[in-house]
Amino acid sequence: MVLCGGVAAILLTWHGGLFVVHGVLVEAGVISVEPDLVALTGWYLYLWGPWFIVGGLAFAGATALYVRQCDDRRKLRLYGAVGALGAPVLGLDGYRDWLRAVT
Repeated sequence: MVLCGGVAAILLTWHGGLFVVHGVLVEAGVISVEPDLVALTGWYLYLWGPWFIVGGLAFAGATALYVRQCDDRRKLRLYGAVGALGAPVLGLDGYRDWLRAVT
């Protein structure tokens, strides 16, 4: 459960952060997107990005509460660390595909 909570927290926060950063760059005119996608970029900036970030923080909080209540914290910390370090690695593949799609 700690592994899944760590992975969910990192991936949701990372994904939401990408939505927000991309939206800000489009709104600032630093990068351009096709005219059909401009409205969609706004949705991702103002709705989906923050929603994913809040969801990631909620998973992080729930995982931290679970770890505090368990007896064998050493084992839980190991699983949490594996999840937290493995999630960005898994997310990089999705980030690469997303970057190709927007450029």
